[in-house]
Amino acid sequence: MNKGDLVQKVYMEIIDSNGNSSKEETLLISDEVLNVCIKNANGERSLGSITCLPDRIDELVTGILYRRGIISAYSDIVSVSINRECANDVLVTLKDSADIWKEKELLPLSASAEYRSEWIFSLAKTFFEDTPLHKETGATHSCILAKGEKILFSVEDSGRHNAVDKAVGYAVINETDLEKCMIFTSARVSYEMVGNVINAGIPLLISKSIPTLKAVELARKYKLSLICRAKDDSFCKFS
Repeated sequence: MNKGDLVQKVYMEIIDSNGNSSKEETLLISDEVLNVCIKNANGERSLGSITCLPDRIDELVTGILYRRGIISAYSDIVSVSINRECANDVLVTLKDSADIWKEKELLPLSASAEYRSEWIFSLAKTFFEDTPLHKETGATHSCILAKGEKILFSVEDSGRHNAVDKAVGYAVINETDLEKCMIFTSARVSYEMVGNVINAGIPLLISKSIPTLKAVELARKYKLSLICRAKDDSFCKFS
């Protein structure tokens, strides 16, 4: 999808402290509410509604299904179809061997993170330079998937968890070993985000922002390397 399809021009009224008003044009992201349903011969299950940018939907649903343990590979997905004429329904058809009712148990990571400080500094520098939708709207979260010093995938979304899921989905679709990858996010690191990254099997999570206490405790318990406040010249290691 073109970047132009993800933003829309609108007019807003600006009112100052003196009571003066004026109209100005601005850009807003064009997010959508998608209702995701998965099915196979064993039944049908709703995964609920997701508010997201309507871009990289294959990566989004693949990432969600993989970290939840419903699929183990992209080949478990038969098709992904979107019906925007019917409440933006997304129907994902899975192979009959997939357990659509499964919920993955949170387990300690088996792989430890291997990284160099200069990789983090380089990623941080690139991260602050390459977020086009955020520069235009100020309303997106960004996520980079990297392997060593190489950036594999960069994505933006209205939701921080969506951006991470799209990065995970990209790796699964392209058969990339997530145990050798790292995620760099613009978002505050929450308990839920740490759990999602652990379930995806990624050993290193980096953020330009800060973590919550519960997020740090979970990362330490399940052996996730957590780096926050990452800049091009420094970072804070929490676990």
